Amino acid sequence: MKVSFKLFAANSLLVIVSVFIALTIAEITVRCLGIAPQLEYIQKGRFRLSSNPLIRFELVPNFYADDNGRFLDFLGTTNSLGFRDREHPRHAPQGTQRIIALGDSITQGKELKKMENIYTAVIENVLNNRGYQVEVFNFGVSGYNTQQEVETLIEKGLPLKPHIVVLQYCLNDKERNTTSILTHLLQQAKDENKWDYRFLPPFLGKSALYRLIRYKLLHRPYEFGGDWEKSYDWEYNEASVARYLGILRELAAEHHFQVVVAVFPLFENLHQYEYRDEHLEIQRLAQRNGFFFIDLLPVFQKYDSNWPVAQDYFHPSEWGHECAGKAIAGLIEKNILRPRQFAQ
Repeated sequence: MKVSFKLFAANSLLVIVSVFIALTIAEITVRCLGIAPQLEYIQKGRFRLSSNPLIRFELVPNFYADDNGRFLDFLGTTNSLGFRDREHPRHAPQGTQRIIALGDSITQGKELKKMENIYTAVIENVLNNRGYQVEVFNFGVSGYNTQQEVETLIEKGLPLKPHIVVLQYCLNDKERNTTSILTHLLQQAKDENKWDYRFLPPFLGKSALYRLIRYKLLHRPYEFGGDWEKSYDWEYNEASVARYLGILRELAAEHHFQVVVAVFPLFENLHQYEYRDEHLEIQRLAQRNGFFFIDLLPVFQKYDSNWPVAQDYFHPSEWGHECAGKAIAGLIEKNILRPRQFAQ
């Protein structure tokens, strides 16, 4: 037995040493040949291309950033679904009603340091404090419009079986708000020798052999079902908003959830506001589809004198998020939620 153990130990050590030598030789060879893809940490953005060309791009799941950089938008971690939100259980706890908030950088909480200050968290806190049992999911992604939001609901939201969907609407949602994010990601996808949207521990990123195996031999490119750029909806406009609100109506009927459309104003001269007609048009579309509707312009007009409700042209301040969250929670409580008694 002792001889067998010594022989086994000697053979194991020989294997370990041989593997180490082989990996070292392979690492040196790959470095000398220069065939490993390069990682550009200076571009460690939160976004990646989506496999759905109608969504176009999405946040990278479980991505942590603790310093500012290109296309980061916020510091901290995305959850496993790829949103600026906490982790949620797969199945709702008994008696809990799930609310999914769809939106753009407003819902994502751009410029806010803490997730708990976003209006989605305010909705959850207000309703739970009033004796309801709700769970709010933040599905906000910077740059999204109505098409991308509804498509995201289809892919990631419906499996969660929501009871309520809040669609946050900004007046630029009738446009293609992809700006430089999509351009950057498409260019990156064409360059097979550069990878920057996978966040790796430094010791792995420095290994040429690992980069070769991970990003060349094992990499499977996105399959877009044809020419992805040609499938892009270049004609996105106001008619597209109406079309996707219609799709949202069909989804609500099939999956048995209620819809709230919440319009955020442009924060430009709130008391002599120039865009009321656009708010009325969205209100008509929402009501035509049987959705609940809330225009947050009067809310911000009411509270703006107490404290600035905006931090720029598009985005509410922390105080603005609190005002919006309380107003939306009030509408949901009055019109949708089943009353629950306060805990004894």
